[in-house]
Amino acid sequence: MNRLTASLVIPTYNRSDVLRETIERAIEQDYPGLEILVVDQTASHPAALEQFLTSEHSAFRYLRLPKPSVTAARNVGIRQTRGDVLVFVDDDVRIEPDFVRSIVSDFDAPAVGGVMGLLCAAGPSSEAESLAEATRMMLAAAPIKADSVVEVEWLSNSAVAYRRKVLLDAGLFDEYFIRSAWCEDADMSVRVHALGYRLLLDARLPVSHLYWRHGGCGNREPGREEEIEQDHMDFFHYFILKNRKFFGSRKVVRSLYQQYRRYVLNRSTMARGLQDLWRRHRRFGQSLAAAMRNVPPRQAA
Repeated sequence: MNRLTASLVIPTYNRSDVLRETIERAIEQDYPGLEILVVDQTASHPAALEQFLTSEHSAFRYLRLPKPSVTAARNVGIRQTRGDVLVFVDDDVRIEPDFVRSIVSDFDAPAVGGVMGLLCAAGPSSEAESLAEATRMMLAAAPIKADSVVEVEWLSNSAVAYRRKVLLDAGLFDEYFIRSAWCEDADMSVRVHALGYRLLLDARLPVSHLYWRHGGCGNREPGREEEIEQDHMDFFHYFILKNRKFFGSRKVVRSLYQQYRRYVLNRSTMARGLQDLWRRHRRFGQSLAAAMRNVPPRQAA
């Protein structure tokens, strides 16, 4: 059996403080013939980092995009690389030297379309907490145990791999999701499932996620909490309506109502009075209407 070729794609935006370490860890990977592509959406970098990017260019390919968009950066990576398996890592994660080799080995089974490692928040959080969070977020059928490989409903692109053919057949990432807010990953997961492939979480591959507050395409800058909340709501409305046939009418209605309760009828909003309650109610309706306008009618899964 021939070894699968692999490409490692690192989208990055305005994170010069961690980008160098991320690239160095990518270069340290022990996978023969690994192709590494950095897709940078940052306008400029400090001189020292620019010198590093130039001096190390033979170890990886480096492309710039003019506009921050996590999905556009990933799609550039898909189009510009050649590996049988495409591995995506965020610019604020730490991977071990055997990460690519280990995650590619999970694709030995032809029915596997995508695999992710176990995301662990950098700091004092325990392995048990990371496993519990993965079980909750990825909708695993049973509690995820250490050193296990389990089938899951969703993947997260903080550290994930897909077959290149699967991504091309699925139609690439939906660039409506400009910023990272979970929905772009869930949307791709729905389409991979629709093609008949399985999604796996490999708990033997811990990935330290720094959750860097500055930069990135997640709009997580301090002081922008309400914008972040609105981003998530906008993307969720689009995601759930786009995939309404996959979820079914009952789940769509229930999910939209749960979102309404979280955004409009939460305790902090109620405590601020009727004016803020009306403002959020109107913003919720605007978001839902925008999603209904933008969802391609024939693209619903």
